[in-house]
Amino acid sequence: MIELRQAADLRARIASRLSLDEAHEIVVEEVREAFPIVRSSVRMLDPDRPHLMAVAAIWSRVPTALRKGMRISTAATTFPSVVRAGRAVVVEETSEKRLPTFEDEVLRQQGIRSLVSVPLREGGRVSGLLTFSSTTPRAFETGDGPWFDEVGAACEDALTWLARVELCVAEPAPRNHPAA
Repeated sequence: MIELRQAADLRARIASRLSLDEAHEIVVEEVREAFPIVRSSVRMLDPDRPHLMAVAAIWSRVPTALRKGMRISTAATTFPSVVRAGRAVVVEETSEKRLPTFEDEVLRQQGIRSLVSVPLREGGRVSGLLTFSSTTPRAFETGDGPWFDEVGAACEDALTWLARVELCVAEPAPRNHPAA
């Protein structure tokens, strides 16, 4: 069994070789093999306030308002739903479900039709989200939730570790979103 110190050393070695953006890109490449995603982000809880901070974002074919360093109130995202569910939350068709104000507005502007938010845990508590979005209606179905939970479990240690490293060295965001 790996000792706690060995695990910390292993995380540090991984962090020294991969950036959060590189690790996130690896996860996105794997998910893109199964789903037509156009946007993905890693958002972590701000330790000082009830906000999520975007620490990694990848998008293609759609412009996005989500930028690295942006802080968004947790109430304006799917975060509370994910915490309540304790698992991935799938929105099969965004036009059929009322989402928190910020998410609803941004998704409509970008033509996002389907999304999934996957919990990232630290010490058993949800401390962030790994999100995937698609412009394809019903790209994700409720039955896909367990698959995304497996993806989250497989990468959450590396992503949360690298995200915390990123947050320690990140400069403040140039501007916060009005929902912050």
